[in-house]
Amino acid sequence: MPDPPLEQFEDDESLDGDEGLFRRLRPDWVVWDENDTGKISRVSGVAFQLQSVEAAERLGYPGRCMSIALERTVMEDPRGVDALVGGPLATYGVARVTAWQMREQQFGLQIVPELDEPWHVVAFPLDSISRAKTAQTPLAEKCKIVRVPQRPAIL
Repeated sequence: MPDPPLEQFEDDESLDGDEGLFRRLRPDWVVWDENDTGKISRVSGVAFQLQSVEAAERLGYPGRCMSIALERTVMEDPRGVDALVGGPLATYGVARVTAWQMREQQFGLQIVPELDEPWHVVAFPLDSISRAKTAQTPLAEKCKIVRVPQRPAIL
């Protein structure tokens, strides 16, 4: 949560297009291969959906956005990507996109470090929320999985 809360988003143009960004992947945000228990067929577009209006307000953001992590800052931590998915998030995976891929889908990027997550960045729509929804699938298709989430038990 930004302290103080953000009054408006500002696209940080200092983030180079090749800059790596990580997105946590809940296990239910991937489509698992039915024939191979550990293989992912694809990442679901829901992995790149924006927070609700209520969540954004509660977290101190001026509008809907999604949390991502700045790769270079994450990799300064000796745990690497595992720093993103410890404790209650241990079943999560991690996907990687670039700043250019986010901007290509009309997202602005703002570095908003948090006390426990110095790598924290928010991605926010530069134009409309409906455009952000159509961007989910292209981002899911372009992302690279760098840590596979734990597959839920099949009942």
